[in-house]
Amino acid sequence: MRQTHIALAMGLTLLAGSAAAEPVNVTGNVTDIFRTRFVLESPGGKYLVHMGPKGRQKFNLKVGDKIGVEGNAIDRELRARRVTLADGHAYETGRRKGAWTTWLMGSPKSPGPDFTAQTATKIATDKGYTLSAEPTSDRRHYKAIATKAGNKFDLDIHRDGRIVERPAFGVDEAAKQATAQGYAVTGNARPVGKHFRTAATKDGKAYDLDIHRDGKIVAMPPFGAADAKKLVSAKGYELIGEPLPVDEHFELLSKKDAKFFEVQAHRNGRVSAGRQVEANDVKWKSVVR
Repeated sequence: MRQTHIALAMGLTLLAGSAAAEPVNVTGNVTDIFRTRFVLESPGGKYLVHMGPKGRQKFNLKVGDKIGVEGNAIDRELRARRVTLADGHAYETGRRKGAWTTWLMGSPKSPGPDFTAQTATKIATDKGYTLSAEPTSDRRHYKAIATKAGNKFDLDIHRDGRIVERPAFGVDEAAKQATAQGYAVTGNARPVGKHFRTAATKDGKAYDLDIHRDGKIVAMPPFGAADAKKLVSAKGYELIGEPLPVDEHFELLSKKDAKFFEVQAHRNGRVSAGRQVEANDVKWKSVVR
């Protein structure tokens, strides 16, 4: 059976076109969203972008959003590694090392061809829920936001018809929790894993907050682009361009010993030097000098 799957994957790869996957970095507007995929209309044409379930859960995407996508493409199908929103925040999709055969055939942990988003929607609507958007795949079940009897819920919808219901925990709910505990929210909450992060003040002091579903709030000193620059400069790197926020850290292009490097600066003070960057680099070529 495994040999059959491998042979089928090789055939699908050939059908996708003789061109090899190429690194791309495109910017455009979202025109359509389909579960873990969306259509990006860029100046060079339209792309069907694949994010994967982990990428889709990291941020809220809406039709009309202007975003940037980095990844590998064959023809007009783009397998995203990173998505950058209009506010500058970037998110890794968690699919950096997956094979093209896995992308073409689908993950073995997906809910399966006979349990689709449409099936999950029907299960929920038959039980009186109104979904706010199409369910998204999460390993062996689907996740959705829904309302019922005037209340808002997060749902886990399972193949056997079982629904796990929890009170909704989104941007609005996170902000309300922070306000109830005496914080004045000064930024837009964004999802980081299973909680939300936002900027806030309390008693005249500034904080970054991690706000959790159970009401727990972790208050941390702010860590912004200026702090990332100081950390990297202290390690002897010459900064080139502006820091890019990526999930839990900042990425910067830097120069040391006449070479360019992609450097990561972390809240805990750690600075890690990543890959060496050449002048033709897809991501940094506009600022390499």
